[in-house]
Amino acid sequence: MMEEGEVFGLGPDRQICRGETTGVPPCLAGGVILVIPLRVQDHQVFTDQYLNTIENGNFVLKATVKAADLYYDPLVDYTKEKI
Repeated sequence: MMEEGEVFGLGPDRQICRGETTGVPPCLAGGVILVIPLRVQDHQVFTDQYLNTIENGNFVLKATVKAADLYYDPLVDYTKEKI
């Protein structure tokens, strides 16, 4: 699905850090609060999506769309652009 690239995370000190998807960034070694895979070519992020309603004061999960089902080929490739 997604090629290897960068991953962004929020560490226990609430600082955003980045690393490679092939390993845990040193800044996340003490614990991970949130990790977001980032597609390198266009900086797109794919996450699972949840459709909820409120019925009788309670959240009711109606549908789930997996991130893999939302994936599409990148329209641009920032890795090939000059800085």
